[in-house]
Amino acid sequence: MKQIAVVIISLILAGSSWAQGAEQSKGPKWFVLRHSQTGFCRPRLLIRIQGHYRHGWGQVAAGPYDTKDGAQKRIKALIGQNICTNE
Repeated sequence: MKQIAVVIISLILAGSSWAQGAEQSKGPKWFVLRHSQTGFCRPRLLIRIQGHYRHGWGQVAAGPYDTKDGAQKRIKALIGQNICTNE
């Protein structure tokens, strides 16, 4: 009986740690937002609200990225492609 209880507890703990990992993957992510009139791009950390990453500034030009550095590297590439301006 003790062995069954240990197995059940192990399964519960494994399931809860998996669920926490899934939630973390849906956490804040870095995006490149582009101002629609000036073309200026900047990295922004967005959070998920009701299943969507929300923002109130500009258009999403690229993303999601796990790091700000990843978003900044993409901005440099977008400037080279004349999609973004650096001012």
